Amino acid sequence: MTPAILNVVTRWVAGALAVLVTIACLKLVQKDAEISELKLTAANELADRQAAARAFEVKLGRQERAHAAAQQEKDESYASESRKLQTQLAAERGTTGRLRKQLENATAGANSGSSADPVACQRAFDRLETLGRLAGEGVELLAEGRGILRQRDIDVQRVLDQVKLDRAGCGQTQ
Repeated sequence: MTPAILNVVTRWVAGALAVLVTIACLKLVQKDAEISELKLTAANELADRQAAARAFEVKLGRQERAHAAAQQEKDESYASESRKLQTQLAAERGTTGRLRKQLENATAGANSGSSADPVACQRAFDRLETLGRLAGEGVELLAEGRGILRQRDIDVQRVLDQVKLDRAGCGQTQ
């Protein structure tokens, strides 16, 4: 080979090598771009998941605050109803006490029967007095039973309200 041809071939080989190196560099740049794109996609997906998690936490926090407020309201309502009931029961106890005294007084006064038979009068007197005490006790027991039933109704309503609140807090419908 002549030096001129060798020179041309060398230049062609050098050019071909330069083209191959350039192609390899372009492929490397392309792979770097693909990697960068994948990293960007992964970062976007992570950001989306984190945003969804934050949104869920905000929603959950809102639901928890609403549940706590409703719970507080129900507790205050229960306490208020219990106080009203206790006041009402105290008033009823006073009324039943007065009624008992009235019954005892009425039966005791009615025992002042005739003086013809002292033993029969005494028995009637004792019987009427006992009946008056028993009637008064019966009235007291009746009032106390009503109070117990009212308290039970308040307690049952509180439990029912609590179940409704808890179901609403869990996202269940009634």
